[in-house]
Amino acid sequence: MIRGATGIQIKVEKNKLPELAQFVTKEMRQAVHDATEQAAEIARSLAPVDTGALVGSITTSFSGNQYVSTGEIIVGVDYGIYVEFGTMYMAAQPFLTPAVDQVSKEYARRVDLALQKAIKECPEENS
Repeated sequence: MIRGATGIQIKVEKNKLPELAQFVTKEMRQAVHDATEQAAEIARSLAPVDTGALVGSITTSFSGNQYVSTGEIIVGVDYGIYVEFGTMYMAAQPFLTPAVDQVSKEYARRVDLALQKAIKECPEENS
Protein backbone atom coordinates (compact mmCIF):
# COMPACT_ATOMS: atom_id res chain seq x y z
CA MET A 1 0.00 0.00 0.00
CA ILE A 2 1.30 3.44 -0.87
CA ARG A 3 0.49 6.01 1.77
CA GLY A 4 -0.65 9.39 0.63
CA ALA A 5 -1.49 8.24 -2.93
CA THR A 6 -4.92 9.51 -3.92
CA GLY A 7 -4.95 8.73 -7.61
CA ILE A 8 -3.04 7.70 -10.67
CA GLN A 9 -1.69 10.09 -13.28
CA ILE A 10 -0.83 9.00 -16.79
CA LYS A 11 1.21 11.25 -19.02
CA VAL A 12 1.32 10.49 -22.74
CA GLU A 13 4.74 11.40 -24.07
CA LYS A 14 4.09 10.28 -27.64
CA ASN A 15 0.79 9.75 -29.36
CA LYS A 16 1.29 7.16 -32.09
CA LEU A 17 -2.41 6.59 -32.70
CA PRO A 18 -2.67 8.59 -35.97
CA GLU A 19 0.34 6.82 -37.47
CA LEU A 20 -0.79 3.47 -36.08
CA ALA A 21 -4.22 3.88 -37.68
CA GLN A 22 -2.59 4.45 -41.07
CA PHE A 23 -0.41 1.34 -40.76
CA VAL A 24 -3.24 -0.82 -39.40
CA THR A 25 -5.42 0.16 -42.35
CA LYS A 26 -2.67 -0.82 -44.80
CA GLU A 27 -2.07 -4.17 -43.09
CA MET A 28 -5.78 -4.94 -42.74
CA ARG A 29 -6.37 -4.14 -46.40
CA GLN A 30 -3.65 -6.65 -47.28
CA ALA A 31 -5.16 -9.27 -44.95
CA VAL A 32 -8.60 -8.83 -46.59
CA HIS A 33 -7.04 -9.04 -50.06
CA ASP A 34 -5.06 -12.20 -49.24
CA ALA A 35 -8.01 -13.95 -47.60
CA THR A 36 -10.33 -13.11 -50.49
CA GLU A 37 -7.86 -14.32 -53.12
CA GLN A 38 -7.18 -17.50 -51.16
CA ALA A 39 -10.91 -18.26 -50.78
CA ALA A 40 -11.46 -17.66 -54.52
CA GLU A 41 -8.62 -20.03 -55.39
CA ILE A 42 -10.05 -22.73 -53.11
CA ALA A 43 -13.53 -22.19 -54.60
CA ARG A 44 -12.08 -22.66 -58.10
CA SER A 45 -10.46 -25.91 -57.01
CA LEU A 46 -13.71 -27.18 -55.42
CA ALA A 47 -16.11 -26.13 -58.18
CA PRO A 48 -17.34 -28.97 -60.37
CA VAL A 49 -16.10 -28.83 -63.94
CA ASP A 50 -18.27 -29.61 -66.93
CA THR A 51 -17.42 -26.94 -69.49
CA GLY A 52 -15.14 -24.92 -67.22
CA ALA A 53 -17.40 -21.88 -67.38
CA LEU A 54 -18.20 -21.95 -63.65
CA VAL A 55 -14.54 -22.14 -62.61
CA GLY A 56 -13.60 -19.48 -65.15
CA SER A 57 -16.28 -17.13 -63.88
CA ILE A 58 -14.98 -16.98 -60.28
CA THR A 59 -13.31 -13.60 -59.81
CA THR A 60 -12.57 -11.16 -57.00
CA SER A 61 -13.30 -7.50 -56.41
CA PHE A 62 -12.05 -5.10 -53.75
CA SER A 63 -13.40 -1.83 -52.43
CA GLY A 64 -13.21 0.33 -49.38
CA ASN A 65 -12.09 3.60 -47.91
CA GLN A 66 -9.69 4.65 -45.18
CA TYR A 67 -11.73 2.79 -42.56
CA VAL A 68 -13.26 -0.23 -44.33
CA SER A 69 -11.78 -2.76 -46.69
CA THR A 70 -14.04 -5.22 -48.48
CA GLY A 71 -13.20 -8.26 -50.56
CA GLU A 72 -15.84 -9.94 -52.68
CA ILE A 73 -15.83 -13.24 -54.53
CA ILE A 74 -17.99 -13.10 -57.63
CA VAL A 75 -19.45 -16.12 -59.38
CA GLY A 76 -20.20 -14.80 -62.85
CA VAL A 77 -22.45 -17.53 -64.22
CA ASP A 78 -26.13 -17.37 -63.38
CA TYR A 79 -26.35 -21.05 -62.44
CA GLY A 80 -23.61 -20.85 -59.77
CA ILE A 81 -26.16 -20.50 -56.99
CA TYR A 82 -27.92 -23.70 -58.11
CA VAL A 83 -24.66 -25.62 -58.11
CA GLU A 84 -23.77 -24.25 -54.65
CA PHE A 85 -27.13 -24.90 -52.97
CA GLY A 86 -28.82 -27.42 -55.26
CA THR A 87 -32.38 -27.52 -56.48
CA MET A 88 -35.27 -29.87 -55.98
CA TYR A 89 -33.91 -31.79 -58.99
CA MET A 90 -30.18 -31.57 -58.33
CA ALA A 91 -28.07 -32.13 -55.22
CA ALA A 92 -25.93 -29.28 -53.97
CA GLN A 93 -22.24 -29.25 -54.92
CA PRO A 94 -20.91 -26.58 -52.55
CA PHE A 95 -17.72 -24.86 -53.64
CA LEU A 96 -17.92 -21.29 -52.35
CA THR A 97 -19.23 -21.82 -48.81
CA PRO A 98 -16.56 -24.41 -47.92
CA ALA A 99 -13.86 -22.15 -49.35
CA VAL A 100 -14.98 -19.18 -47.26
CA ASP A 101 -15.34 -21.38 -44.17
CA GLN A 102 -11.82 -22.71 -44.62
CA VAL A 103 -10.27 -19.26 -45.01
CA SER A 104 -12.30 -17.63 -42.23
CA LYS A 105 -10.66 -19.93 -39.69
CA GLU A 106 -7.30 -18.46 -40.71
CA TYR A 107 -8.55 -14.88 -41.05
CA ALA A 108 -8.58 -14.14 -37.30
CA ARG A 109 -4.91 -15.11 -37.14
CA ARG A 110 -4.14 -12.87 -40.13
CA VAL A 111 -5.88 -9.93 -38.46
CA ASP A 112 -3.86 -10.46 -35.29
CA LEU A 113 -0.61 -10.63 -37.28
CA ALA A 114 -1.58 -7.52 -39.25
CA LEU A 115 -2.16 -5.58 -36.03
CA GLN A 116 1.12 -6.79 -34.54
CA LYS A 117 3.00 -5.87 -37.71
CA ALA A 118 1.41 -2.41 -37.80
CA ILE A 119 2.39 -1.76 -34.19
CA LYS A 120 5.94 -2.98 -34.80
CA GLU A 121 6.47 -1.02 -38.03
CA CYS A 122 4.71 2.18 -37.03
CA PRO A 123 7.38 4.91 -37.03
CA GLU A 124 8.12 6.99 -33.98
CA GLU A 125 6.54 10.43 -33.96
CA ASN A 126 8.75 13.02 -35.70
CA SER A 127 11.24 10.34 -36.82
